[in-house]
Amino acid sequence: MRALYIAAAGVAVCVVVASCAAGSRPTTAVTVTVTQGATAGPSTGPTGSASATAEGTASASPGATFPDTTGAYAVTESAGFFTPSGRIDCGINSSWAACTFPEGMNMTGVPSGNTACPDLYPDSDVNGISVGTDVLFACMLDPPGWPIPGSDDAAWSVGRGFPSVTVAGQSFATLPYGQKLRVGPLMCESASHGVTCVNLITRKGFHLALAGVTQVTG
Repeated sequence: MRALYIAAAGVAVCVVVASCAAGSRPTTAVTVTVTQGATAGPSTGPTGSASATAEGTASASPGATFPDTTGAYAVTESAGFFTPSGRIDCGINSSWAACTFPEGMNMTGVPSGNTACPDLYPDSDVNGISVGTDVLFACMLDPPGWPIPGSDDAAWSVGRGFPSVTVAGQSFATLPYGQKLRVGPLMCESASHGVTCVNLITRKGFHLALAGVTQVTG
């Protein structure tokens, strides 16, 4: 088990979440390769470097809206995924959904580590965001999901024919743009302008992209 320090309105709290598989978080500021899923027929997916405009840019971001549940893939256990660009990694279970910030994200509106997590240590980095009952910033967040093919976190993708993405030499399951994953009351949607994760009961959530992070309500 590991401690995940999260904060809202400048008040730090600590919750315990299941530990990810061993290994450090991959550096996302690297070339990524998209590989077509084995069950999707002939390979037609893109390969090569991630687009500089994937999931938005630091200068502009489309307005995020609260997603509906139409077409969402229901998962009974925890799940992890990367966006097709390899920039954003997320995890979701029945209690929370969380994503780490992409490299180079616009940090406007993100509190300092000293404000968000004063009990961790003063120079802690705020590098992620989560939604459970409320939307909370996260300090020193490890990958909330580790969707290596064959792992429990990637089991949701088996047989769907979705592409994978290789980041820092490791292959990960991706949630294609326009697709949604739902675990109980939590749901995440992948889109070309970013990831939106919400609690369908409290109607709170967040939208994360290179352009920055915003809260969404429905």
